Amino acid sequence: MDSPSRLKEFATHVIDWELGPEDAVTLYLEWGNNNWHAKHAPVRSKEDFATYFVVDAWPSSPVVRLVRRNSEEAVDLLPLALPPEHRERVCFVFFDNEEKGMFGSAAFAKKHKGVKKNTVVLNFDCVGDGNSIQFFSQKKLKKDEAALKLMEAAFLPAGDKDVQVVRGFGFYPSDNASFKRGAGVCALKHKRVVGYYMDRIHTSKDTVLDEANLPLRRGGALRYLAKLN
Repeated sequence: MDSPSRLKEFATHVIDWELGPEDAVTLYLEWGNNNWHAKHAPVRSKEDFATYFVVDAWPSSPVVRLVRRNSEEAVDLLPLALPPEHRERVCFVFFDNEEKGMFGSAAFAKKHKGVKKNTVVLNFDCVGDGNSIQFFSQKKLKKDEAALKLMEAAFLPAGDKDVQVVRGFGFYPSDNASFKRGAGVCALKHKRVVGYYMDRIHTSKDTVLDEANLPLRRGGALRYLAKLN
């Protein structure tokens, strides 16, 4: 496994932070499934390349891979093991079973007591429907200005999507409550008179997914990990 210091060798590469492996397959292996109105321009020849990061969770220890792909091959430029000390610094979670008394997060917190007390836990909760991605931190995390700035530097606005790390008054009742340094992440809508709101939660329409929210979260998580090195 390579050293993070080798990243400097690829400083001239243009990294597409918003490109995921599923999009890369569509672009380079499924020609015709992507048009000029899509987020990524169609591939026209083998001279078109994309460079992007992939988090490989298949090994027992996760690996971050820098990949360069064209229509003929995908080259693993740089595999980086996620250092153990970094695994104690941040945790990205998608919990379920909230309706059963926060069983999902409570069970996780009980098993990982160190994470419960010390780790930044970013709980991606209702993040599929809304243009404002907001981070609501627990009291202990809200006092850590460096941690808040890291979130802001990693999770960036894109298109009509804005990102807000709430510093003032704000309360988001979700699974992040199980963690001292947790933050609930949600997607909200906004109206001038109403302010920020969430309108479909726990209804029959609570199945909406704005796919534009996916690369924003993915790119943010990758940038967060990169900034830990």
